Amino acid sequence: MKISGAIFDVDDTLTVSEWVWRGIPEKFLKRHGKTAEPGLDDTLMLLNTAQIGEYFKEHYFQDSRRNAKSIVWEFGTMGAPYYFFIVPLKPGAKKLIKQLHRQGVKLTILSANETTLIKAALLRTGILRYFDSIFCGKSAENAKDNPQSFEKARERLGTPKEETLVVDDSLYAIRTAASAGFPCVAVVDGEETPEVQAELEELALFCVSDFHELLDKLEGPNA
Repeated sequence: MKISGAIFDVDDTLTVSEWVWRGIPEKFLKRHGKTAEPGLDDTLMLLNTAQIGEYFKEHYFQDSRRNAKSIVWEFGTMGAPYYFFIVPLKPGAKKLIKQLHRQGVKLTILSANETTLIKAALLRTGILRYFDSIFCGKSAENAKDNPQSFEKARERLGTPKEETLVVDDSLYAIRTAASAGFPCVAVVDGEETPEVQAELEELALFCVSDFHELLDKLEGPNA
């Protein structure tokens, strides 16, 4: 297939970083004298940062003057040091991004995370300069259960949909992008249930565990 553009997720796609947020919601609530519901981490993994703020406001701070934006800001301060100093790239990620850039593929980021944290991690790891634009989670419009988020990112790239690859680790994001007509690559970690793995294999062109595998499958704009 011909590839002229690519839309990349960051957390647990380009970087190994979802571990940062495991436990932070519980610590945040404990700091404010509240108890986390069972399975909260898994629930929040499906939301972008704007939605997380609204979720916490609705479920834990209904009677508080604390608003969704202040909740998101405090979350960010708890996770920020990891993005500024620790979070690494997935194996092969830098080589892939540099190769696609060299071949003229236009690149953008669509992430549920905060812009500042994403930029910090990508700048430190040396790949930020290869991306034409970044769309992050301050706005619910960038939520990846909304096909328009992918359309907006593609429009910024100016590339045909059938030539714009979406690379993500989340089933719900792959569902959304594939249903909107984007070719997809699913990044997997081996912990998917058989049902999730089967659906990813059905929806995506490829399922890869690191980017060395994808390098072997993609040869650039005219692959």
